[in-house]
Amino acid sequence: MRTFILSIILILPLAITSCKKEKALCMKGTVIGKIRSGGGGLAVSLDKNYTGAVKWNDEKNVIELLNIPTELKLPGTIIYFSSREATDEEQGIITADGDESIKTVLYGMEFNTTECPD
Repeated sequence: MRTFILSIILILPLAITSCKKEKALCMKGTVIGKIRSGGGGLAVSLDKNYTGAVKWNDEKNVIELLNIPTELKLPGTIIYFSSREATDEEQGIITADGDESIKTVLYGMEFNTTECPD
């Protein structure tokens, strides 16, 4: 019985914290443009360092971002967005003619041009 109670005491905090909804991190970046002729996302240079971001075409802190709305895809557009890591299915089929040095692929969830999305 004592072991059972101790197990509950140890597991309960873990269960509670794992059920909390994490607030999505807001990022600011500048759209650079296409990485390859087909498939995948666009190269985006973030305003701050991000784990896994690379230097690409003389731009710093570059990631690949999927799901960017059409009206925000123009190179030079500054965007604010929330995201998560993209799944393999979301990345889909991509052409082999791109520079694959960008390893971090994020899936954009909410976008804005003036401030962080709610």
